[in-house]
Amino acid sequence: AAGKPATGTITVDLRHEGNDVSVEFRDDGAGLNVERIREKAVARGIVQPDAVISDAEAANLIFMPGFSTASEVTGLSGRGIGMDVVRSEI
Repeated sequence: AAGKPATGTITVDLRHEGNDVSVEFRDDGAGLNVERIREKAVARGIVQPDAVISDAEAANLIFMPGFSTASEVTGLSGRGIGMDVVRSEI
């Protein structure tokens, strides 16, 4: 979709240290478009237009319930149901 190759790579790393277990997921995608996240946050009134927020702060906005950068709603995206659910369940 969106001009991307049909295949990609997802890497899952599991670590066990003492009583802790960590799971890390990585893919070979372009990463987050933090500028697009900022634009959507301003458009929705989450961030003031003149506010200066770091890339990390902008990236963290994807975990807000209902937040989406999709321009249209499809069967897979655009409803803002996703990363907030991942965070609450993991």
